[in-house]
Amino acid sequence: MIYNAPMNWKIILIVCAGTCFCVSSAGYLFVKLALRPKSGQSWEQNHWEFEDQDPAIKRYDFWCRILFSAVMISMLLLFLSISV
Repeated sequence: MIYNAPMNWKIILIVCAGTCFCVSSAGYLFVKLALRPKSGQSWEQNHWEFEDQDPAIKRYDFWCRILFSAVMISMLLLFLSISV
């Protein structure tokens, strides 16, 4: 059997980027729904200048940024693997 080398790396890249996209998207939705600070006193008492001092808000922002970046990078990889 003769394998087409360029096609092999494309398939591997599509599978890896697609898996990363699905996991990152699910994680992003989980963070948006579950880790968001509840509308209790800690959320309302923090002024916008001091939001970064609350650990719940810091954790929420950190994971939102990380997972959104992972979604964007995996979308870029999917686009590149399909277009090349």
